[in-house]
Amino acid sequence: PRETLGIAPELLLLQGGVSLGQQREVDLAIRCDGFNFKYVWSVEHHFLEEYSHSSAPEVFLAAASQRTSRIRLGHGIVLLPGAYNHTARVVERINTLDLLSDGRVDFGTGESSSNAELDGFGIDRASKRDQWLDHIEAATRMMVEEPFAGWDGEFLQMPARNVVPKPFQKPHPPFLVSASNPDSARFAGEVGATMGMVLISDLDSTRECIEIYRESARQHGWEPKPENVLIFADGHAALTDFGVSRFVRPESRSYTEAGTMGYMAPEQAGGEKGVGPAADVYSLGAILYECLAGRPPF
Repeated sequence: PRETLGIAPELLLLQGGVSLGQQREVDLAIRCDGFNFKYVWSVEHHFLEEYSHSSAPEVFLAAASQRTSRIRLGHGIVLLPGAYNHTARVVERINTLDLLSDGRVDFGTGESSSNAELDGFGIDRASKRDQWLDHIEAATRMMVEEPFAGWDGEFLQMPARNVVPKPFQKPHPPFLVSASNPDSARFAGEVGATMGMVLISDLDSTRECIEIYRESARQHGWEPKPENVLIFADGHAALTDFGVSRFVRPESRSYTEAGTMGYMAPEQAGGEKGVGPAADVYSLGAILYECLAGRPPF
């Protein structure tokens, strides 16, 4: 089904150091669009000569956006500590791509754990998580505030400016967050992450991280649904949710609901307390309907 399939071209290297063609990957996205794949993901990597030459994913996705019509265009991920990319420039690029594609963008962000990238851009490993939080919270505001009220954080300072254009999707494209171990899976649940990548080599470790993610999410007031968990053929697992952008800092503001409204029982969507098992039955019914009918019930 279209809801379960996606591609993630890394722009790898052939033997002898020849980069695989950028145009070939665009052609692959076009083919997948025709076969009803739901996503094409594009990573951001720098200086990794033997692994990936995907250093400008926004250009690749922009090219794909003009030759496809249905497939969603996922940044998986944009590196966001400021030394990689200034937050305002990231928001401008994401919003522009969202407009060009008629609202098909998923905005994934992360920090990187590669010394080649961290050292190459002069990023302190010990503070990279705090840097990312500072920048991504500012990014959510830039996408919705007119004008952006400015930011005075530890790692980002910016005066009030109207960051334009605004995105096609309202209030903003879905957010995704990268993770790579149990601690990251827990963090993804804590912040209401729209995506936690869990790269694991065995099913026991996969199961452990999925349970950590689910428990962390429940402790912080939202319930993962089946689309949150994807298992790849090579044993990798991805934890995903495409309707959440909520952060743990008390002074931050959430601009979207914690969950996907079309699958939530009315009492859960309305924020009522004491939601019981009947809400799970409702969600299960919505999912089964889509499996059988090929479209959401609402």
